[in-house]
Amino acid sequence: MKQVMSMFTALLVISCFSVNPVAAEKSKLSGYLGVHIQDVSSALKKQLGISGGALIKEVEENSPADKAGLEEDDIILEVDSSKIRKPSTLSRVIRRKKPNSKARLVFLRNGKKQSVDVTIGESKKSNIAQHFNTALAEKTP
Repeated sequence: MKQVMSMFTALLVISCFSVNPVAAEKSKLSGYLGVHIQDVSSALKKQLGISGGALIKEVEENSPADKAGLEEDDIILEVDSSKIRKPSTLSRVIRRKKPNSKARLVFLRNGKKQSVDVTIGESKKSNIAQHFNTALAEKTP
């Protein structure tokens, strides 16, 4: 009985510390929108009568945002009814979305509130690091 318990304990420990490559790969997946964003200035917030948001400064070509029709200077206000107070809020909300899931974005364009459904893309953490390394290499003489 003692040998059986030792074997069971060993198998339990091995199974707890084994890495499931499929699960490990899935844990690296996060949502991706494909926009470069920044804070909305206090003056613009006051002018538009808004309390927050994320100002789009660039839309990546062929990204989910591009496919949904988002444009530079749009201000994202909500994602699936979650208020976007600042750019980090948008980043966090999108990262938590599952790739290929749908999200409804509410945004301002030319002072008018609009909404659009977008299919969230897939972003792997390693791809994000690669993107930044590529961007740095392009700017280095």
